[in-house]
Amino acid sequence: MLAAAATCKVSTDLSRDIAIEVRAPDSLEEYDTLKPTARVLTGHGDSSATAVFWFSPDSAIAVLDSTTGQTVVIHTGQTGRLVASGGGLVSNPLAIRTLTAADTAFPAGPTLDTVDIAGTTALDSLSDSLKIEIADTITAGAGGDSIVPLAGRPVIYTIVHPALAGPVTLVTLDTTHALATIDTAASNISGVAFVKLRLLAPDTIPDSVVVVASAQRANHAVVPGSPDTFVVRFRGVAVADTLFAAGPLGDTVHTSAVLSDSLKIEIADTITAGAGGDSIVPLAGRPVIYTIVHPALAGPVTLVTLDTTHALATIDTAASNISGVAFVKLRLLAPDTIPDSVVVVASAQRANHAVVPGSPDRFVVRFRGVAVADTLFAAGPLGDTVHTSAVPPDSLSDSLSVAVGDTAAATGSITPLPGRAVVFAITAPQTPGPVTLVTNDTARTLVTTDTVLTDARGVAAVQLRLIAGPAPGSVEVTASAKRGVSARLPGSPVRFTVRFEP
Repeated sequence: MLAAAATCKVSTDLSRDIAIEVRAPDSLEEYDTLKPTARVLTGHGDSSATAVFWFSPDSAIAVLDSTTGQTVVIHTGQTGRLVASGGGLVSNPLAIRTLTAADTAFPAGPTLDTVDIAGTTALDSLSDSLKIEIADTITAGAGGDSIVPLAGRPVIYTIVHPALAGPVTLVTLDTTHALATIDTAASNISGVAFVKLRLLAPDTIPDSVVVVASAQRANHAVVPGSPDTFVVRFRGVAVADTLFAAGPLGDTVHTSAVLSDSLKIEIADTITAGAGGDSIVPLAGRPVIYTIVHPALAGPVTLVTLDTTHALATIDTAASNISGVAFVKLRLLAPDTIPDSVVVVASAQRANHAVVPGSPDRFVVRFRGVAVADTLFAAGPLGDTVHTSAVPPDSLSDSLSVAVGDTAAATGSITPLPGRAVVFAITAPQTPGPVTLVTNDTARTLVTTDTVLTDARGVAAVQLRLIAGPAPGSVEVTASAKRGVSARLPGSPVRFTVRFEP
């Protein structure tokens, strides 16, 4: 960057010198020489022949020649002011940052990289970063030298093999595709500069690419340790050319565990094996995208790649294993809202986004025989009386219990359903306190609404505790439950009344 400054004086004689215009870089590296420029201007804006002399009032830099302004660094890591004078004028000072000169350059990562590409069908492929660190070595006494990374220093990368431009290019951004056989990267705050190699012409894959990285100081002296050489090899791997179901395309779930069997897809490469027919080679690590296409509304089912997962996902990606098989399962999230069937589509693409032949595949999963909650009823008394003056004093009600069940149409018998959510709420008095809902005898935190899951008996329960202030005459509590996410269960809400008496 350039720094510029000027000074002027007012005069009605336009032929007189009225200003000095000066220019110079805003930084100066150790061992380099700065050569500023200046001119004296007349009132007409023309250059004057008046001589200009240079000086610095600071010790960070030194002016070697006052007539040319040649300046060098005396102390690094500081800012020195450079001033020009002439014709009775003095310029505004130019601020010059003094930089430490790099005295070492070395690879900050592997100098050999192998890139696995998808044969001749891949549109591009990126290497790892080819890293060079630029630093200053400071002698630290008996403990050895200390390396200080230097930021903002240029490193020039050049492809020296293959000699013909392309089929590879140097890139400093992963999104770049323009051809460049020479590129410059600046070191970051860690002193590291880097580029990557991109394969542009997939039908002309070089056996290897040789890149030379070189760094120079500002005075064009080569930084010790430079240049460095990197070698990148592009290695072809099998190309996926077939996708097929590796298991049944239909599944019926007969369990309240509400987890389907695996929906399996195999990714493979077909190798022509002569008279013996084709041979299928499974391909590991290839992504398969699974999508729930029916029902259209998200939920009540989700795709899972782990049996312990419960988060809602209508689209998920699974990678093929060593056998070339990718799979997901379906989990029923809302057990009281059972879809007639669930349709899942599995698709795969190559690295160049071409669809793998045989893709997509469709799976159909039906859930059958899963109990559905259809009733909520009190599992204990609807009223309770708490005697606050009893000996010892009593401030805890009996359990307020409800049960969730599935009613058999033929017999009317009720099957208890565990794991169903019941919401208990204090509805009167409406002002929070002095009573709270508790699910264990030791709890005392104020809670006016709480959600409790039914246990193995299908029962959910809370108690009321008097925690502060005078006891109300009575407290009303409701218990309610829903089927799935919206429909209220028959019998809901159940209302309880608890009276507090001396």
